[in-house]
Amino acid sequence: MTEYRKIVLILGNGFDLGLGLKTSYKDFWESEYCPKDYPAPLIRYLNETLGKGIEKVRWYDLENELYNYYRQIAEGSRDRDIITTSEQQFIIRFNPHYVNRSHYPGYAKEIDSLIEKGLAEVDPSFGVYIEIPYREELCKAAAARDKEALARIKKGLCDYLRGLDYLQTIQTAVSNKSRPSMPVVVLQMAIEAGKRGCGLDIFSFNYTDLLPFIPDHQIMSDWMHYIHGDCDNGDIIIGTRDDVDISEEYDFLYKSFAPSFKAHAIVPALRDAKEIIIFGHSLGENDQQYFKDFFARQTSYGDTQSKNITIFTKDDNSVVETKRALQKMTNNRLSSLYALNNLKLIKTTGNPTEVEASELESFFEVFEDEYLHDHYIFDRV
Repeated sequence: MTEYRKIVLILGNGFDLGLGLKTSYKDFWESEYCPKDYPAPLIRYLNETLGKGIEKVRWYDLENELYNYYRQIAEGSRDRDIITTSEQQFIIRFNPHYVNRSHYPGYAKEIDSLIEKGLAEVDPSFGVYIEIPYREELCKAAAARDKEALARIKKGLCDYLRGLDYLQTIQTAVSNKSRPSMPVVVLQMAIEAGKRGCGLDIFSFNYTDLLPFIPDHQIMSDWMHYIHGDCDNGDIIIGTRDDVDISEEYDFLYKSFAPSFKAHAIVPALRDAKEIIIFGHSLGENDQQYFKDFFARQTSYGDTQSKNITIFTKDDNSVVETKRALQKMTNNRLSSLYALNNLKLIKTTGNPTEVEASELESFFEVFEDEYLHDHYIFDRV
């Protein structure tokens, strides 16, 4: 029997961005689909923390802030609601058939406060007629509104992503035969290896379903795994990691509590693979539960099998961030990860140094020789 080779390709949002898709958090936040006006404390917090530096915000920043928000309200360093108890009492009492504020003489202070917060509106002609657009929502408890806010973020993101022109974007990326984009080259190489008999698993952490728009997509269906769901099914997962303590009232913030959460074979696939390619994934804290054991194992001297691990990331800053993530997951044994494996971090943007250019060329040469050369015939297992 000829030697069997197993390849794992992991896709993060950097892959979609490299194709030219507008899938950044900034793109979503600036769209009409982002529920920035929904009256939940969580939305106000995200607007305050992420809205100011929106150019640099990534999706893992959003997931990190979900836990940071909970921690602050649990510690009491942040108000649990955007309205006071007396303001909510007025909202509960408010009757949309009696909109003149003179009907509520005991709530003048609360009405003024709600108007200032943008939660109540006054007729511009008369100035005495009140409207509360989110009246029914504001009658609910703060935690219930936060749960609804996360649901609206998910739905809004699905609607936004479904509206993107995948076909035109991917056709543009694929059509440049002389200088195709890096995501296209890497994906096509992996597909070609799979067609030639290599074991192949593609794990996407994105919500975009690109299969219908990619050549050879019919044969990819068995290879493709969506870790956090895909927007076409409307079952995407956004949340925080499991290794933090969150009360029952807010346990909807856990990724694993999402109704569509299910187990994926990414952990054994990483263990069994000879070739691991990570494209555009930050390896951030909220996804380290999928990778930590694997990277820790690859730093253990003894019977650890050396692997080819190639990580494509955007620029110098993201290279450093990736190294920090690897350092954490290997318990400060990044040097051992390098020593025991063929580890490469390759930038996809900017001018490469001579060493970086050589590493990129080496990656393609070795991959082609190992998996695509005609004299190799691989058996499936």
